[in-house]
Amino acid sequence: ICGCSYVHEAGSNDEAPQSIRKGIEEKGASVIAPAAVVKKEASVGKSKGPQAVSKGPSDDDLARGAETGPKQVAWSSSAWTGVGAAGSTTPAPGGDSPNLDINKKEANRGNFLGRCKVISNNLFGFPPLPQTPPGLPEGAAGSLTCPILLHFDVNKTIITSDTVSAKNSEEGVREAVADIYWGFYTPASSGATAATSPGTLAPPAGAGEKATWRWTGTPPHLKPPDVQLEPGIQLFTYFKYCKKNAGSDKELFKTSTRSFQLVTDPVALAEMEGTVARAMQCLKLPAELLAIPECAENLKAVGLSGSTYFMVPTLFYLTARLQRQGRQFAVLFRSFGKDHLKIQGEWNAFCEMRHPIFSRLIEDIGPMDGSVPHLPDRRVKTLHTLYRDSEGPVLILDTFTNGPEEKTWDSWAKSKPKPNEDTRQGRTFISEVLKAKTVEGLDALQIWMDSHLTAQSTSAIKDDWAWWQFHGETAMAGKLLPLIGGVRLTQQIFFDDNIDLDDARIVDCRSPTGESVPSEISLGQGICVKVNPVEALLEN
Repeated sequence: ICGCSYVHEAGSNDEAPQSIRKGIEEKGASVIAPAAVVKKEASVGKSKGPQAVSKGPSDDDLARGAETGPKQVAWSSSAWTGVGAAGSTTPAPGGDSPNLDINKKEANRGNFLGRCKVISNNLFGFPPLPQTPPGLPEGAAGSLTCPILLHFDVNKTIITSDTVSAKNSEEGVREAVADIYWGFYTPASSGATAATSPGTLAPPAGAGEKATWRWTGTPPHLKPPDVQLEPGIQLFTYFKYCKKNAGSDKELFKTSTRSFQLVTDPVALAEMEGTVARAMQCLKLPAELLAIPECAENLKAVGLSGSTYFMVPTLFYLTARLQRQGRQFAVLFRSFGKDHLKIQGEWNAFCEMRHPIFSRLIEDIGPMDGSVPHLPDRRVKTLHTLYRDSEGPVLILDTFTNGPEEKTWDSWAKSKPKPNEDTRQGRTFISEVLKAKTVEGLDALQIWMDSHLTAQSTSAIKDDWAWWQFHGETAMAGKLLPLIGGVRLTQQIFFDDNIDLDDARIVDCRSPTGESVPSEISLGQGICVKVNPVEALLEN
């Protein structure tokens, strides 16, 4: 109520004192259930509350929290002390009991998932979960009141494979590694040399007629290293070097990028291959877990049918942390491809606390499936399609389509010779064939996204690859990101691997009044953020 975290050490029925509950309701404070309570068995007839309670904030923590911490009321709830507690009928905060009746089979399944959780904790070496909401940087407390809409590209952002280009996980990892190793690029016919910072490797003098790339010797990173360059020498990632070297030869670009065949320095090659090996190890599900038939079956049930993760663990860590902080946020998964259904299954299992590995991250919060009061339903229930043409955007609700099967919108964009006008007649197909509900125009799309954010929902959108391709893969025709206007302050962030460091490229960011937002603003203000899946794998 006063701006600091208040932890109610719950009694046997988790009921808060009426005076406190009344004060909370009068102040309009939000109530969440973040902190787990571990109870010891008490003697029959004695009810003195929990004998062992997870460590709460100290007096100093509370004092700091009053200044910079999250403004929320945190309730300890024994209802979510483990994955196997899904069938508990313990009243939720505020006295309301969630409708969580389950049969004996489901109870046994919950206990088994709890066993998998213990196994996965030991094998994966997960970091300990915070018992209280993490602190914020000084001056950042007010940001907790700003609702945030998170847009996540799918391919090569939250998964390492890509159905659009038919690449598997290792190919995706190798391309991602190529994009975080920086080198000195000497153009053809240039003999310039680079002046480097101490500890880096300089390209050889007099590089000759052929363009060369030589690793800087700096650690892999999404952003370029701070090194001094002589005129004529540029900093390129190995990925960019391969693209420039291959020109229009897409097969050469693909082969040289994934094989690292243009890396002439054996030290650099060993470093890059080592990073690939570490990333692939982070992707692997432990053999010990897969060896348990029941565990393997439950992993398969949530979409993990192979030997590797599908969605990067970082996404689940981020979601759990935001929820634990009491943030108001919503999620939209955005992709040109068709992986939405795959991520829907695993994501929903996480929200329903059925995920054998990642449900542990929210066990102190509870399932985010609408069954717990004060927690939003974050499951993906609907898939939408965003169609674009010269008249503006059309969001086709509850529909996943690529146009007529006999002539898909993507096939139109790929046709040779390249079409010089849009002949898809998509609006006719939407109204006469699909007969779907739509949200038409930029203003209406802003309102839809605002309502999506208000409800703290999660959904998925298939974006219009054909429109982006038709316009030469420029930002102005990319995945549409309409900033929300009005008196309410909101924030949006779009994460995508295809965003460049100096060009939004694949994201079409528009102001509330419809003007295109320049890349220097959308990138500089953190609206459009470039992502590398290998960095996400190596740094949970």
